[in-house]
Amino acid sequence: MMQIVYFSQKSQLWTQLQAVTGKVEFITPSPAKADSLRLQLGAAGISHDVVTIAKFTGGLVENLWEGLDDRPQIKRKADLLLIFGILKNSHFPELGFEQFMQGYNLFSDLRSFTMDEDALSSVMEEQPVEIQQSVSLFWRLLSQIGMLDEHGAYQAISERLRSVEEDEELKKTYVFYGFQHLNGQQVDLLKALSIRYPVIIPFPLALKNNLKRTDWLSWLREHKVQESDLAEVNQEPKANWLKVNSREIARTLKDRLKDGDQVLLGVSKLSTAHLDIIPSQKLSYKIPHQLIEAEISELSRDLKFAFKKTESLSELEQHLLIKRQELIASKSLNFKKLKAIELYQDSIAVIRELTDEDVMLDSFFLKLLYQVVSLNQPRTSYIPMSAHELTIELKDMSSLEDISRARPTYLCIDERFDEIQGLG
Repeated sequence: MMQIVYFSQKSQLWTQLQAVTGKVEFITPSPAKADSLRLQLGAAGISHDVVTIAKFTGGLVENLWEGLDDRPQIKRKADLLLIFGILKNSHFPELGFEQFMQGYNLFSDLRSFTMDEDALSSVMEEQPVEIQQSVSLFWRLLSQIGMLDEHGAYQAISERLRSVEEDEELKKTYVFYGFQHLNGQQVDLLKALSIRYPVIIPFPLALKNNLKRTDWLSWLREHKVQESDLAEVNQEPKANWLKVNSREIARTLKDRLKDGDQVLLGVSKLSTAHLDIIPSQKLSYKIPHQLIEAEISELSRDLKFAFKKTESLSELEQHLLIKRQELIASKSLNFKKLKAIELYQDSIAVIRELTDEDVMLDSFFLKLLYQVVSLNQPRTSYIPMSAHELTIELKDMSSLEDISRARPTYLCIDERFDEIQGLG
């Protein structure tokens, strides 16, 4: 059974979900959303499991194919880029790196809508011939190597859910929370899951009457779904417009900010470039951080210089081994540089598992390795420490639902913030 619950206040939603019997699992689109939801549930005294959709689908594969030899081989983007990069030279050697990446991104976007390549003929006609050929190549290669990308995994899981009986391990109520968008394959997964297990999708009541047929929630409403409206809670917004000259937000906030205030910037994602806008030493914020991006870029430049001529993968392997030994032997061991080298070595190890061929290192493959290593680098989030008490919270539009309505909030919009035009 699938149920869409329209709510005005999150407190209503928590009360509604506390009445659900049995196990409840929350599924979120990202680690950041999962962390935020855990805090909200903890504050409401709720202790249900919270996982990302990636971890959720991985768990489904473990349960649905337990003890079977035909378990789907699901590959991440970094793995697929390596596989396609290795096979490109024998199938499409004239394809440049930029065209390769453009073709892969289009390939991934299209597969989120359908697994039928023929159904996309009208879309592909609008693309340059090289991109058409690369997308077609990726589609055929994925089929031939017997592996699945994330979209193929959604389809395989959906088919499996429809064909097997109820699994005791999966008997839970699944709440899909915080999704601004679901693609076609994910929508089909929810429909298949709801055949035997309760699925709940919370959605803001204020947006219910504004839904279009092209919105993802409308695709679910065409399915056998129950809809329930929680009581509407009317609120009178208390807000003032503060018109300031461009780039004078900081000057205006300096005279107004007080302890406990929230500042919401009209950008989709915070970066360190935005921090100077807020004139406070008591600032608390959270920014996803690529931990060793600078070290990876430095190593990539070094490799481009060292391998100006086409060499074999074995030459690169030896070069990295020597650099690693020199770094370990040095008096000031830089662990970030060491990790960058190890990430390159890990990628080479994956290539060795994929093929016995000693891949030739041309400029294309060096650029590809840089992309793969960057995808595999560790990521973290941090909140800056200060000698002062951290009382003012800085957030971006992706954290809109984390805003406390009980505290004063400044929404800052500026001509530099182009993203707000596309945030609805």
